[in-house]
Amino acid sequence: MKRREFLETAAAAALPRLAGQSPASEWGMPVFDLHFHLRPQTASNLAHLDGVGITKANLLTRGDALEGVKALEAAAPGRFTWFHSYDVAKPDLEQVLTRAVKDGAQGFGEMKFHVAADGPELRRAYALKANPKTTFIGHADAFWANLSADYHDEAAYPTGPIKRGGVTDRWLGEFPNLFGDLSANSGNNGLSRDPEFTADFLKRHQDKLLFGSDCSCSDGRGSGVSQSNNPAAARMAGKCVARETLGLLKAQASPDVRQKIVWGNVHRLLRIPPLAG
Repeated sequence: MKRREFLETAAAAALPRLAGQSPASEWGMPVFDLHFHLRPQTASNLAHLDGVGITKANLLTRGDALEGVKALEAAAPGRFTWFHSYDVAKPDLEQVLTRAVKDGAQGFGEMKFHVAADGPELRRAYALKANPKTTFIGHADAFWANLSADYHDEAAYPTGPIKRGGVTDRWLGEFPNLFGDLSANSGNNGLSRDPEFTADFLKRHQDKLLFGSDCSCSDGRGSGVSQSNNPAAARMAGKCVARETLGLLKAQASPDVRQKIVWGNVHRLLRIPPLAG
């Protein structure tokens, strides 16, 4: 057995099993999807996860989502955590997010509103737990485009070699409470445009990166709508973003580094307890 194959098998064997789930999937280890938007039907949520080979997922919810979350938790115990989001400009922001936490939410997301990241609206959300230990998870177009020092907001998904010293790369190294969510076309684009940079980037920030999908395909194989038919993300048409990004990680990261990114880091960050049994 080759050394890489041995390490993948050992990493999988050392991790906890879910009832009815084998951790030694095609990815060689269990996978946690940090960025999975709650779908209307219980079966459609599970179809995507099972189609990709994802063991557990963090649901991103909005509105009155508690019933849907509870239904999924009942259908697949132990497979889900969840975040909740709410319009940061509304006056009842604090009450809604506080209620979500009391109902079991472990974080706030996806906070995707057209306001400044350091503006008063989002500062209200941060101030729910006003202390220097607030954890930020960066994501989306500008976050991953700024891996490169020569990015000037010219394209959502820039291509070509990455120039060292980009803001995102520097901040991940400088701020212990900043993490990176590798989901969507944006994360995949950041990882795929410069393989030489990517291998070093994954190794350097192995404790700060979190796998996520943000994929809207129906079956974990690319069927249906992917990336919301975004013309700028046409390269992902007919593909499952989760599957594509897991493939990149498998090719570019050693098994021990990949295990942190797809499983270990998020369990530590969200303080998810070990599974019983």
